Amino acid sequence: MAVSSFLNGTLSFANEVEKTVTFPTSLATADYTVILSSGVFTPLKVTNKTISGFKVQAGSTITGKVGWDLFR
Repeated sequence: MAVSSFLNGTLSFANEVEKTVTFPTSLATADYTVILSSGVFTPLKVTNKTISGFKVQAGSTITGKVGWDLFR
């Protein structure tokens, strides 16, 4: 069975440590998983998951793109 993301996007960091993703429409629950992908060599984590969005935090200041895929 193929699995595809429910929502996805790309964040552009410019000498930053945090970005916020806001959904176009609120979800029914905050029970979802976010997978991050990047060529940047620093830890990345998802924080503050809500029905309206989430935050991505980097372990240090980064410049580059971070892709995200949301699965429910």
